[in-house]
Amino acid sequence: MSDHPPIATYPYRMNPVKKQDCQRKNFDRRRQKYYKPGDKVWVTIHPISRNNRSRKFMPKGEGPYLILTLRSPVTYEIADPANPGQALGTCHVSALKDYQEPETERNT
Repeated sequence: MSDHPPIATYPYRMNPVKKQDCQRKNFDRRRQKYYKPGDKVWVTIHPISRNNRSRKFMPKGEGPYLILTLRSPVTYEIADPANPGQALGTCHVSALKDYQEPETERNT
């Protein structure tokens, strides 16, 4: 109607650098993890409700366990940290999560 500039810009337009950072974050979230022997991991378990116990109250994971070897591109052999030479079994990479040592609080 008139030669005035628009009042506001579209809010859905992003800075290209910011958009690239968001895309990188989403890609890295789904990226396959690679573990090396000696790494500690949590193993997610898929509980079946037994003895009238609900899955809701079952633990979601066990661990920490040690990675012994890479059996195939997607399976790892794990062991208990108390007996590192004795293998417990093999786990698919989708059932493993990184274990992070708990941080100790310092009194300041």
